Amino acid sequence: MKTSGWNSQPEHSFIPLFLVAVTTLGIVALTILALHSGITIIYQNAYYIPIILACYFFQRKGLYFSVGLICIYFFSLVLTFSSPDIMLQGMVRVLFFLLIAMLVTYLSETISREKSRYKGIFSTSESGILLYRKDTLEIIEANPQSFEITGYTMEELCTFKVPDLFIQGDGMGSYFIGGTGFVQHFEAVIRHKDGTIRTVLFSTGSAEYGIGTVTLQDISIRKRAEEAIKTSE
Repeated sequence: MKTSGWNSQPEHSFIPLFLVAVTTLGIVALTILALHSGITIIYQNAYYIPIILACYFFQRKGLYFSVGLICIYFFSLVLTFSSPDIMLQGMVRVLFFLLIAMLVTYLSETISREKSRYKGIFSTSESGILLYRKDTLEIIEANPQSFEITGYTMEELCTFKVPDLFIQGDGMGSYFIGGTGFVQHFEAVIRHKDGTIRTVLFSTGSAEYGIGTVTLQDISIRKRAEEAIKTSE
C-alpha cells in the first residue's frame, strides 16, 4: 500500500526508540570521556540530538526524558569541576536545553493535533477524498467514502492514476496537474468496480506542494431522478 508523507507524523515504533537510545548512550559515553579529559565545552552540544529526537517522537514523555538527560549533564559537570565559572556556564546550557526541549515538544504536539483533525475529517467525510502526486497523478491515499463511490479499496485505488477512474479520463489530465487551475463541482462519469456507471461531481485542490486533492460526490441518484422527470413530461 502506498502512503502519503505530506501529513505524516512519526509514529511510536522501534526505530525512534532505537535512535533515542543509541544517541543517549553515545552522549553519556562522550560526557564521561570529555570530563575525564578535562574538557568542559563543545561536547555538550551533542545533547541536542537525543533531546530533539525524544521530544519530537515522544512529545511529553520525551520532554520528561530530556529533563532527566539534562540533569545527568549538569550534575556530572558539577561533580567533576567545582569552578563557579564552569557551573555558571553549565546552568546557562541547561536553560538552552530546556528551551529547545519545550519548543520541540510544543511543535510536535501541534503537528499531532493537526494530524488528528485531518484524520477525523478525512475518515468521516461524506465525500470521497483522494490524495495524489501532481507530477505522476498517482493516487497515494483515499478515504473510506471513496470505496463507496468507486467500489475499490484504498489499496486498489493506490494502483490507479486519478484520470483512470473517469470514463473520459484521457483528456482530463490538465484538471489534476493544475494547468487549468482548480476545478469546482465539475460533472463527470466514472465506472464503478462492479461495472455500473456513476455520475459524480468532483473538485480539485492542493494539500501541499506536489500533492493534490480530489473530492468526489456521487450524484447518480439525483441524475436518474432528473432524467425520469424529463421523460415523464
